[in-house]
Amino acid sequence: MSYDFKFELPKHVERYLAALSSIYAQEGKRQLQEIIVNAQIRIHEEWSSDNWNGGTYGHALTFMIPASLYLYIIKQKDGIQEQIKNDLNQLHHLQNEFIEQVFLELEVAENGEWRKESGLLLDGTRVVAPDATHLGRQLLPTLSKP
Repeated sequence: MSYDFKFELPKHVERYLAALSSIYAQEGKRQLQEIIVNAQIRIHEEWSSDNWNGGTYGHALTFMIPASLYLYIIKQKDGIQEQIKNDLNQLHHLQNEFIEQVFLELEVAENGEWRKESGLLLDGTRVVAPDATHLGRQLLPTLSKP
């Protein structure tokens, strides 16, 4: 997949991730390596900017990771995001650009049968009340006024 990036750092993020994967392997940091190897990366250019030294630009990376990894690291997520961000920023020497934020997010899975697969669904089907209103991702019953 090819992107048309306005800045240099996003153009080379795959190269830096590959190098970081090698470093994590050398240091025995398998969990961090698994995250960056298995993630789908979204890049948000110019997440932050200022006018210092002709303009300094921070970019954000979102790592969409499989549920098996995400659920395992959820309680350490903030520290892991910070470590990956700091490690990436140590790898490059681009003037006026840096990684401002790293976000770890749960990969979107197409598993509509999770209730059934849990083994806890009482009758094998889930019934939505006929007066339910779709509100974002939640289904809430419609409130009737007296």
